[in-house]
Amino acid sequence: MVWLVRSTNVRHLSAWQTIAPQLMGRSVSLRDLLPLLLAYVTACGSGSGQAHINDEPASLVDLQHLGTNGPELKRAAVAVSRFGHVAFTSGFHEGPELVTVVDSTGQLLTRVGREGHGPGELQGAYYLFFQDSILTVADVFQGRLVQYSVDGEHRRTIKLGSLLLPLGHVRDSIDLGDNARTTGPRVIRQALADSAGFRTLIPRGDTLYQRLIDRAGSNPLAHREGIGSTVRGTLLGDGINYTLFSYEPSGVVTFGRSLPPRVSGGAEADTLSYFGLYSFGMDEAGRLWVAGTDRDGGFLDVYEGTTLLHHQAVDCRPNDWYGVSVAGRWLAMLCKAEEAEAVEVTLQLYRLRI
Repeated sequence: MVWLVRSTNVRHLSAWQTIAPQLMGRSVSLRDLLPLLLAYVTACGSGSGQAHINDEPASLVDLQHLGTNGPELKRAAVAVSRFGHVAFTSGFHEGPELVTVVDSTGQLLTRVGREGHGPGELQGAYYLFFQDSILTVADVFQGRLVQYSVDGEHRRTIKLGSLLLPLGHVRDSIDLGDNARTTGPRVIRQALADSAGFRTLIPRGDTLYQRLIDRAGSNPLAHREGIGSTVRGTLLGDGINYTLFSYEPSGVVTFGRSLPPRVSGGAEADTLSYFGLYSFGMDEAGRLWVAGTDRDGGFLDVYEGTTLLHHQAVDCRPNDWYGVSVAGRWLAMLCKAEEAEAVEVTLQLYRLRI
C-alpha cells in the first residue's frame, strides 16, 4: 500500500486519509480492499466536480442548442463572458438585430442592436466585449459604445471621439487606436466611467506601431497583424515573423515561438499565420492565449509571461478578421468554414483548464 501514499496531490492525500484508519492495525483481505480502493479513486477524481480527461488546456464545448450554422459574415465579431455567455454578429437567427447572445449550451438569450440611430440602436457592431454580464458593442460608425444586459435591456451609451478604433479591453477600460492626424497614430486606454480620462499606451511616433500601420496600408489593422490588450499594456503581433511585442511600463518586451516565416504553394499562397486581428486573450489566471494556423489546421498557444506553456492543435482555422475572445475560464473562437459550406465563419466555445 506504500504506492498510495507517494502521491503528491493534496486531493489524493486527503482521500487516502479517509480510508487509512480503516486499514491500520488489521489484516485486510482482497474482498475488503476493493471497495476501499474504489472509494479512494472516486474521491481523487471528485475534487472539482469532474476529473480531467486529458492534459489539454482547452476543452471543446458542445453547443447543442445552437444548430450547425455559424455567423454568416466573414468579418463577424465574437465575445465571451466569464459566465460562458457568447455574443456574436450576423448570426444564427434571422431578424433586424445585429448581435445575438447565447449561453454556454448555445441556447438563445437575446438579440440586440436593431439598425438605427436611436437609444440601443446600431449602425454596425465592430467590436464586442463583456464586463461580467454587461455586453458592450462598439459602433464605430456612430463613434459610440452601446451597453446591454444579457436579457437584452439597453443600459447606456458612451460617446467616443472620432477616428478612435477599438483594439481591446481590460476590466473597466477600453483600448483605442487614435488615427487622427493631429494626435496619432497612437494607442490610448480610456476608462469607461463617466468623465474619466485616458492614458497613452503607445505614443505617437513609435516606430514599431508605425511600421505595423504602414505595412497594412489603408487598413491600420490588416490581416497577419494582431493587436490586443493585457493588464500590463498593449500587445502587438507580427504575423509574418511570429513575434509578440508587449508594451509595458518597463519598456517593450519581445517574445514568441521564434518560428521562421513559411510559405507554401508558390508566391501567391498565404503565409502561415500565427496571428490574426483580435487573436489574443487573457484568462483569469493571467495566461495569454494566441490563436494561429499552420499546415495542419489551427492551434492555440498558451503563454505565462513570455514562456510558452502549451501548444494545442484544434479543429479550427481561426478567422483572419476576428480570432478569439477570452474571459474567466472560457474561450470563444471564430473558425473559417470549409469552402463547400453555406457560411464563411463558424463558432467554437472552449472551457479552459486553469
